[in-house]
Amino acid sequence: MFYFNIGNSRYRVRFEHTKNSDGKYTNTIAYLEKSELSSPASDFIVAGAGIAHCSLKDQFCKETGRKLALSRVLLDVFQDCGIRKLVWDAYFARKQKPTVETESVGNASLSYSG
Repeated sequence: MFYFNIGNSRYRVRFEHTKNSDGKYTNTIAYLEKSELSSPASDFIVAGAGIAHCSLKDQFCKETGRKLALSRVLLDVFQDCGIRKLVWDAYFARKQKPTVETESVGNASLSYSG
């Protein structure tokens, strides 16, 4: 899970890995959730979701599923490629020490915390 801000909105991306009836992981779902910065932290609503399906012939990989599911939800929700790039930067920074960075794309500014 990671968070980022665009303008007056706070976004959270949450991942879920689902299993089939045999108990093997087969899908990864990326939920993009949105909240206003002035709202309580628990007031997120789902703005979009992306799903990555793993073939039965493939080895399930959480990281590959996360990337594919995230790319699908980002293409659906954000039309501006500059904003999508900044979200990817936040995704790759999620495993680093917590920092707060702010970047601008056109008239939108993005802040994210790792």
